[in-house]
Amino acid sequence: MTRLLLALAALLTVATPASGQLVVQKGERPPRRPEAECTEIFLPPAGDTTRGVYWEPTPRRMVLIDVKPPKQYVNAPIVMRMHVDRRGVVDSIDVTGISDSGFVRQLRKFSRGFSFMPTMYQACAVPGWTTMQFSFGAPKPGQRVWPDD
Repeated sequence: MTRLLLALAALLTVATPASGQLVVQKGERPPRRPEAECTEIFLPPAGDTTRGVYWEPTPRRMVLIDVKPPKQYVNAPIVMRMHVDRRGVVDSIDVTGISDSGFVRQLRKFSRGFSFMPTMYQACAVPGWTTMQFSFGAPKPGQRVWPDD
């Protein structure tokens, strides 16, 4: 009986985050609620005291960035932070690691072709942010090209 209570307490601790804590959930997403039920649901902003779990946007379709970067950006780390709307469409992009505005414009153009499964919160698709870090150049020996390599 004691083991059962301890197991139940551990499960509740994982499933119910502490007050003021929003936790990123990994793995299978919950069934989605109808769009009509989700019009007033949004992911709480950072620093909000709401607690719960959510799923970040995950790529559905990626577009190969077919552009030659300026020499100074070959093998340099580039970070793209993208805002994904309820439909999974990228509607805003911040790029760091590059100061060349023309090249940033090209990256923004290509990233508009990305498609995501949107952020999920309370079984509703909501707008949210995702980050992608990459570099241009040949992979180094032993470096994985795709996450599942």
